[in-house]
Amino acid sequence: MSAGLVLALALLAAEPATGSAASAVTSAAPELARADSAWFAGRDEAARIAYRTVLERDPGSVRAMHRLGLLYSRVDRLDSALVWITRARMLEPRDPGLLLDEARLLSWAGRLPASIADYDTMLALDPTQHEARLGRARVLGWAGRYAAADSEYATMLAADANDAAAWTGRAQNSVWRAQPALAEARYLAALRIDPDNVDALVGLARLRHDQGRLRSASLEVSRALRLEPGSRAATTLSREIRAAQRPQVDVGYTVSEDSDRNTNAARTLSTSFALADGLRGFLAGGSLAAGDPARDAGRTFGEGGLVAARGNAQLTLATGARWLDPAAGLTRQRPTYRGSLSVRALPSLSAGVGFAHYPLDETAVLIGSGLEIDDLQASLDAGVGHGLSLSAGGGAARLTDGNRRGSALVALMHPVGGLGSAGALARVLSYERKGAGYFSPARFALAEARVTLARTRHAWTGRLNAGLGAQQIGIGASGQLAWRAAGDLQYGWAALDHVVASIGASNSAASSTTGAYRYLTAALSLRMGI
Repeated sequence: MSAGLVLALALLAAEPATGSAASAVTSAAPELARADSAWFAGRDEAARIAYRTVLERDPGSVRAMHRLGLLYSRVDRLDSALVWITRARMLEPRDPGLLLDEARLLSWAGRLPASIADYDTMLALDPTQHEARLGRARVLGWAGRYAAADSEYATMLAADANDAAAWTGRAQNSVWRAQPALAEARYLAALRIDPDNVDALVGLARLRHDQGRLRSASLEVSRALRLEPGSRAATTLSREIRAAQRPQVDVGYTVSEDSDRNTNAARTLSTSFALADGLRGFLAGGSLAAGDPARDAGRTFGEGGLVAARGNAQLTLATGARWLDPAAGLTRQRPTYRGSLSVRALPSLSAGVGFAHYPLDETAVLIGSGLEIDDLQASLDAGVGHGLSLSAGGGAARLTDGNRRGSALVALMHPVGGLGSAGALARVLSYERKGAGYFSPARFALAEARVTLARTRHAWTGRLNAGLGAQQIGIGASGQLAWRAAGDLQYGWAALDHVVASIGASNSAASSTTGAYRYLTAALSLRMGI
């Protein structure tokens, strides 16, 4: 007889039963023994079927309900898991094991206030319950209540300075508070206390992965997998690190047409590759075939650059050239260069600034115009509470024909269930004077309501982005209806590898370089790891 079966029978013998309940328990006993044997042997599917049979014969079996809930949670069926755990808790409301598992499941399902309430109940019953205090601190952090979470961890460490789990949790809290140096120090403190702490190893590896320190991250996650080969977090992160270390290639093809009968067909090819921890290089090239009713023109380009990441900052530098082949005249070569810096100052606040110099060459007319542009941009993204996110940006540009451009935008978005987000955007664009061959109004203003939706099923992801509002083209001009819609469908078959098809349409004057009243585009892109 197996050890699991012996233990199951011993547990049954210890449980009193009377009357009809006793007969139900007796009739379910053999099936419960088989279910427990499968549970202890790790045969999850057999255990799930057996526990369901137990409940058909004995609907009051708390152990069967509890373990069914845990079995469903292992395959990410959290709603089913919570149904069974909740039923078990109705029969045993003060059972600490049930409370702990329900609190965990609620947190994984995103029901954070209910999870915290369960942990509070556990601590009211037993204030010394370490797992409850640790779980409560973690969920407070997930809920964005960083100060409260930090206070919980500090209380735990005041009671036991060698609590590696509390150091690990506090380190993760520091990650969320955009304190990478402090987070790393706390992960290392946890590992000095417990070198085999898998949570600390995975957390440190994730931190270094996000900083671009891929070689260091790979060492930490490999160590975690040696200690716990079945760790889902370590396995997932290991795949991400291997994918990020591989060179990747992007191929794209885009076509567009506007109501001024400007047509474009663009082809692009790029690759990026890791050079060192926190440093990636990239190369890109492509061509554009542009046309209108009077002429055809072409453009080819090449570019190389570096992306350096350190802590919460990322710097991108690139330089290259474009070869412009107008309908009439000689091919010209013009230099391009750009740079950008982005910084995540706080968990809910990031800012960036960028500069670029390039020819104005989006249409057949402009390819032959000789115009170039210096473009300065700045951006800000912030969480403003209650799920709202604020995006703002502004820019200034100078063209070689002496014209100048200013622009600004602000958008406010709020999540819509688990489907996407909805909100509003306002944008303004202005030029000092009207230029030749490009959209250059004294003022263009746009206000729109917008929605973004996304749905993933297995390897497929679909996205929709749409807006509806009003635009004004020129100072004192009357308003016009403005709309846009774009969608894409993505299929992915590995960490890096995916193909995306997209299509979009708009009547916003700013969508087209010439200010046309209708603009259509379609694209196909492929990304693959080498």
